Amino acid sequence: MDISTLIIAAADAIWGWPLIFFVVGISLFFTIVTGYVQFRSFGYAWRLTLKREMHKTKGDMSPLEALINALSVSLGNGSIAGVATAVASGGPGAAFWIFVLGILGMALRFVEVFIGTAFPSMQLGDMTLGGPVIYLAELPGGRWWAKLYALFLVLLGLAASAGMQSNSICFGCVYLFGVSPLVVATALFIFVVVVISGSARRIVLVADALVPIKVILFFSTALIVLAYHWASLIPALKLIVSCAFAGKAVAGGCLGFTVQQAMRYGFARTINASEAGLGSAAVLFGGTDVHKPFKNGVLSMLSVFISTNLVCFMVALMIIASGVSESGATSLGLTIQAYETVF
Repeated sequence: MDISTLIIAAADAIWGWPLIFFVVGISLFFTIVTGYVQFRSFGYAWRLTLKREMHKTKGDMSPLEALINALSVSLGNGSIAGVATAVASGGPGAAFWIFVLGILGMALRFVEVFIGTAFPSMQLGDMTLGGPVIYLAELPGGRWWAKLYALFLVLLGLAASAGMQSNSICFGCVYLFGVSPLVVATALFIFVVVVISGSARRIVLVADALVPIKVILFFSTALIVLAYHWASLIPALKLIVSCAFAGKAVAGGCLGFTVQQAMRYGFARTINASEAGLGSAAVLFGGTDVHKPFKNGVLSMLSVFISTNLVCFMVALMIIASGVSESGATSLGLTIQAYETVF
């Protein structure tokens, strides 16, 4: 078994139905026990971005900077390349389930950040530490739980962040510009070294500068693409909804294969894109000096909404709308039939 086969087998096992059912179940539970906080406090979350208290900081970053850094992590490879993979693997219906789990994931993000900022942070030299490493230490044997979480967070950074992001950047540069992978790797290495050598504060400042540019570039280009395919938008939306529920067959109370694939890949890519429930956002918000758990939790929900419900869904819509335009299908039924044949 070569390394690529091993990686694919491990990914299928990790991103299988048990994990998806667990995350969806927890997200539903938190949605109910918080009184549907993602709906009740959605408008309040946007108003918090203008509050002065969310901009102040005496620690490593302010709550608003923590939100921007959470976006810098989630708004990228998982939101773009991951969605393309989801649509290719699970069909157009995957976009529907991406949107659904994005809504549920907002409650999960609220709870993880609420708990992460409810416990007092601690100073380690000139760094402010908070989040899961603090509250896990309160459990029996908590010291080892905190160390285990830190280890998994390092592995997440190496695999999901460094590995996936670097691979997508390299592939794009090689494909578009014919640049050598070695040149891309060297440039990325130098950039990362320069950024992290300036401690946490420099990372925050770089993210503050790059994330707004990244968001503006994405939405401006996405709107251009969607405007170009404007005639296919309604058929594409109908296709997304139809393929989300219209499987090969629904018999004996079991969902059809197409629906299963759409749900699995839609949910898996949403978890990967938003990182809701992984605790990474709680680490960022825990590093602030504003210990207002409810406000921090509500503000943090926007990172899931932007990275998943806006960016991921727009990417999926662009892919599907362009596919509908190029297929020249004369009816929605023929297009759905073609997609079901493929997927």
